[in-house]
Amino acid sequence: MSRPAQAWHSPGPLSAPQLWGVVLSLGSGVLLAYGLRHGLVEPAALTHRCEALEASWVCEVRRWTVAAFVHQRLAWVALGLAVLALVARLAHPSRSSLDQTDVRSTRAPWLVRMGQLARHGALLLGGAGLVLYAADVAALAVLMAVLL
Repeated sequence: MSRPAQAWHSPGPLSAPQLWGVVLSLGSGVLLAYGLRHGLVEPAALTHRCEALEASWVCEVRRWTVAAFVHQRLAWVALGLAVLALVARLAHPSRSSLDQTDVRSTRAPWLVRMGQLARHGALLLGGAGLVLYAADVAALAVLMAVLL
């Protein structure tokens, strides 16, 4: 008689350190994007000053910020990182949550670390995408990263 395939199971509720990691990653992305949006992108005086060809570092940061959320670039990068974290989790031998895994006890510690970094990067950029006009794709990325 053949053995049934090992079922993939949910790792259960988040522990306190995992919850703090999610809150810090997502919260810092939201706060940073909120500051950039309301401090650099939306003020009319700064817009007029930068359109008058004044070359300053503030105008350059503003230009890069606007370029990051045109065509929802931040959100798509966040979604790509969430998919990468999902692939790392599915490829991990124990199939446990990436944050619950002791890196030293695995056969592929680089895979666990890559998954952890991708997850927190997806939370950071997804939080920024929620504030910077890309909420639909960013919400999917945040949801995937939280559920991993």
